[in-house]
Order: sequence, then C-alpha cells, then structure tokens
Amino acid sequence: MPQNVVLPGPAPWGFRLTGGIDFNQPLVISRITPGSKSSIANLCPGDMILAIDGYSTDGMTHAEAQDRIKAATDQLCLKIDRAETRMWSPQVCDDPYKINLEAEPQEFKPIGTAHNRRAQPFVAGANIGDKKQVVSSSYNTPIGLYSSGNIKDAFHGQMRGLIPNADQM
Repeated sequence: MPQNVVLPGPAPWGFRLTGGIDFNQPLVISRITPGSKSSIANLCPGDMILAIDGYSTDGMTHAEAQDRIKAATDQLCLKIDRAETRMWSPQVCDDPYKINLEAEPQEFKPIGTAHNRRAQPFVAGANIGDKKQVVSSSYNTPIGLYSSGNIKDAFHGQMRGLIPNADQM
C-alpha cells in the first residue's frame, strides 16, 4: 500500500537509490544510513519509490531521480510502496556515535604453552630416515631474499638436504 514520507531538509537524506528505467528496474532504496533522516522516518531497504516531490518515477532514469532528490532543499517528499515483508536493517541507537570499545574477555595462555619457544629450521620430509636439514642463509630475514647469491645458496642447501651428492652440481 503506497504511503507518503516527508523528510525535513536540507540534505543529506541518508539513503542510497538503485534502479531506474535505464536499468530496466524500479527505483528502490538499497541502503539506509543509521541515525539519518531516512532512518528516523522509518524508510527501509527495499522500499520502492513511486514519486519524488510529486513527480511520478515511471519512466524516470536513475540520473533524473538523483537530480530530483538533489533539487529538494526544504524537504523531500517521497511516495513509496513497501513489500509485505520488510527487509532487515540494523537497529539504530539514540546516539549513533556512541560505541562500546571495551574488550571482550579472552582466555589467558602464557607465552610458550601453545607455540614453539624458539624458531627452528625446517626439516625435510618426515619419511626420510636420517632427517636431513634444509639449510638456508636467509633464515628469518627478508633482506636480500631474491639476490642471485642468496638463491644459489638456498638451492644448494636444499639440494644437499634432499640429494646426498648435491654439492658436486
């Protein structure tokens, strides 16, 4: 059932608009800013706009609708049609700028109970009987990570850990 909504001016009105004849869709409110004039007037996402300041939106492009809304200075009169079921919108508190910054309680775990106490080098393959170590000169530092010497050292170190005679390559 269509209803008229009057928003007191001036802008901002606090809603986003989608659709228009150029999109082959009706003009619909897609978002309401919490605490805005639209929110106070109980506009909802999904409300279809039938008229803007008395001008029917049938055949109106998205840009024309935006221009009509921008032209409103003292007040904005919208004729809307709301579907039977309202779309969800967030609850608006009295003061939208009042936010609870208190931290939530967290489980206390002393350092070292759930993680390694010190960094350890990577050991190649759990199935290799003697667990050869992969050697890398860039361990724990990103400086020079992609230099040609560093790449060569890393390659030889990894090959030495996987192939017994890789030093002769």
